[in-house]
Amino acid sequence: MVYGELGQYLMELQIKIKMMCFWNKLVGNPDKLLLFKLFIRGNRDIPWMDHTTSIFDETGLSNIWDGQKYINPDLLEVTIKQRLQDQYIQKWFSDIKNLQEGNIIQNSKLS
Repeated sequence: MVYGELGQYLMELQIKIKMMCFWNKLVGNPDKLLLFKLFIRGNRDIPWMDHTTSIFDETGLSNIWDGQKYINPDLLEVTIKQRLQDQYIQKWFSDIKNLQEGNIIQNSKLS
């Protein structure tokens, strides 16, 4: 993918980071936000919350979601960003390796 070759990351990563920062604000101000009140009352049919949970799961930070506690926003942002970037780089290298292996196999069959 061209993004990896240029040292760029997908916009999806930035969106996920923003979602996590918003979640942290939500947990930090539970009395003021309607979304938090809906969550506490058991109204969990909000797709945003499902996606937030899946981001925590894929980054290995499920314990933060389970605790529902406010943490330092800078620490959360740096941690989530680093883990998502690491996962992206690993996937990118894996895709390149698989593509190269496919090309080698295809070229050997043509010879």
